[in-house]
Amino acid sequence: MPYRDRLLRLSTPRRALRHAGLVSPESVLAAPPELRRCCRHAFEVLHLVERRHPDVALALFWAQPADGVDWHVAILGEGASVPRLLVVDRGPIVGARQDLLRVAYRIDDGGADERAAWRSLIETLRASS
Repeated sequence: MPYRDRLLRLSTPRRALRHAGLVSPESVLAAPPELRRCCRHAFEVLHLVERRHPDVALALFWAQPADGVDWHVAILGEGASVPRLLVVDRGPIVGARQDLLRVAYRIDDGGADERAAWRSLIETLRASS
């Protein structure tokens, strides 16, 4: 996966995977090709799943709204150099949610902000399990 916008590029397909019922690395590997193609970055996701990196698996598959914890990334503004917002929160699917992590980061600073946001995401997901 290209370095820039890794968090955004994981945030989007994880929702598509969940919608397709692919809720674990094993379900992705066992799924027929037409089901795996449900997500826009299916090839990249399949490659990541095959590498079996535990932090990537945690970010892609663990956080589920049914568990009360979810995460997403949003683009704040327009253009390639604008900040991104990483949010990890907990609570009911509908209603008030408690922020566990809310951090803005940039992708045009050589990657330091995004790496720090990634570490914060993984630490927050581990602590909330």
